[in-house]
Amino acid sequence: MVGTDVASLHSPSKATVKIFGANLAPVKAADIDLGPGVTITKLVSATPTLLTVEAEVAKNLPVGMRDLAIGWSSVKDALAVYDKVAYIEVTPEANISRLGGVKYPKEYAQFEAIAYAAGPDGKAHTDDDVPLGMVSARWAMEEFLSTPEDDDTKFVGSLDDAGFFTPNTEGPNPERKKQANNFPANNYGDVWIAATYKTPDGKDLKAKAYLVVTIPNYSLYDQPEVAP
Repeated sequence: MVGTDVASLHSPSKATVKIFGANLAPVKAADIDLGPGVTITKLVSATPTLLTVEAEVAKNLPVGMRDLAIGWSSVKDALAVYDKVAYIEVTPEANISRLGGVKYPKEYAQFEAIAYAAGPDGKAHTDDDVPLGMVSARWAMEEFLSTPEDDDTKFVGSLDDAGFFTPNTEGPNPERKKQANNFPANNYGDVWIAATYKTPDGKDLKAKAYLVVTIPNYSLYDQPEVAP
């Protein structure tokens, strides 16, 4: 087995889970085990590489990772069982993107929002916290205030609703005049990448990551013609 299409299951809930692997069929629902309190109620479909099952998760289960077993085969920590999302984090915590698109290629940046549940100690941001996988979030750029009259969010690029950052073009921008002599400045800068996730109970959880948008990579030091 390889794993599942979901990273976590809420307690209590009912969910459809896909299990990926090899030589999976034939199998019965009773052969699939996700530990106490998680019952596989139905085997929807089965092929040698994909099982689709319906699972029922009991209430008040302890928060933690669950192993997935089918017969003698198992995957350790295949998914998590949790009661509520305690916080989110944006990954990577810091990233770099490069301007381009005219003469030099752009270097893009991808961000993801990862949810966490407080572990057995009931406290968030401690070593026993449980990762719940990627969640859908609202994305926005915010100023990282590092210079007077900071306006980087207007010029460095754009951020879509999937956390994908596209940098602006390289070269002086006539619309951006930061210097005392009023000459056009480049589109470089640094910003916060902010994600906001609304929990099922309506609470907004927010996290940020740091992004530097810098000049193109003018010199490439990789020389494949002399590489071993």
